[in-house]
Amino acid sequence: MVELYTLFPLFPGESELHQMEKLCEILGTPSRAEWPDAYWLSERRGYKLPNMVGKGVDTIMNRYNTCPEAVDLVIKMLWFNPKAWIKISEVLKHPYFTSY
Repeated sequence: MVELYTLFPLFPGESELHQMEKLCEILGTPSRAEWPDAYWLSERRGYKLPNMVGKGVDTIMNRYNTCPEAVDLVIKMLWFNPKAWIKISEVLKHPYFTSY
């Protein structure tokens, strides 16, 4: 959805590790409580998650004068842990869709 507004890839990683760095640059590094599976997997592979404070997807989308409803919806969809993702039934009731 972000890429439809910006016409650019949001997380243009060249490998799995580079992709994770790109995610953390924008979303920030997740805490162990937010995404325990990532920590388990990264420790198993000998990889340390980058420690970054994300600049926020809203910062990127606001550069393109994106409507606030779209920004809010994207923020609710972009979580590292899939268990925290907004449910499709909630997406369909979101103001981004119901306002049109």
